[in-house]
This record gives sequence, structure tokens and C-alpha cells, in this order.
Amino acid sequence: MLSQKSRYALKALLVLAARGDSDPMQISDIADTANVPRKFLEQILLELKKPGIVRSHRGRLGGYSLGRPAKDISFADVLRVTDGPLALSPCVSVMAYRKCDDCFDEAICGIRNCRSAGIPQPGRRRGPNAPSRSALDKLQLLFVKLPWAP
Repeated sequence: MLSQKSRYALKALLVLAARGDSDPMQISDIADTANVPRKFLEQILLELKKPGIVRSHRGRLGGYSLGRPAKDISFADVLRVTDGPLALSPCVSVMAYRKCDDCFDEAICGIRNCRSAGIPQPGRRRGPNAPSRSALDKLQLLFVKLPWAP
């Protein structure tokens, strides 16, 4: 399930994506349009700024805009920033790999083999992480239409 933080982040990014490459949008306008609490949105946008998902602009006409084209921002990118790794175990995480504390041998670990089966390897079936991770990586902001967008 998506956290509330992720839902707010995605809603705000979809508002920015619907504007296209126009001028920056002030945070209060983003919050109103996306129906997101302004104070919480400030924190979320600061987190999304670090990996370049959004960009801030200073000055009287400043605000936020997408840091890269909407077609290059996947839902998975956003969820990794707001909620952390998508993997169900740290030993199969693409972005935050670490050996499990209680693992004695990763090569023969049944849990790791089941969870990492989503990573394409010859002769192996895809595991439980794979469908959702793959779908989230392929779902970009550009392809989501909003009711208020043209």
C-alpha cells in the first residue's frame, strides 16, 4: 500500500507534469490544486529536490517545476525517495542492497532466491516483487491523465 507521503508526492508531481514545461508553480498553488497540506508538501518537495525529481526557483515568481521531463520520472523513482527501497528484503534491493543480518549464505538462501526471482536470470521464474516493481518502473508521470488537465 502507498503511504500518505507517497500519495501526496505523486499528486503534487502529477500537477506539475500537467503544467508541462511552463513557469514554476508556487507551493501554495500546488497544494491547493493537488489537495495536499501545504506544510507537509514543503517537506516532501525538499526530499524530491535532492535526487533532481523537482527543481526549485527563487524569487517573486519562483516555485517548483519538474527537475526532468515527466516521461523520465517513474512512480518507482518517487516511491524510492518517499518510502525507501521497493524490495521486500534488503538483500534483493536494487538501490539499497545489504546482506541480511541473519543470513549465513546468500548463494543458497531460499528466501533471497524467491525474492530475487524478479530479476531476470536464465532458467528462473519471476518472484513476488517483480510485477509491482516492474510496473512502477514503467509507469511515468507523463502517461497519467488528471481530471483537471487539458
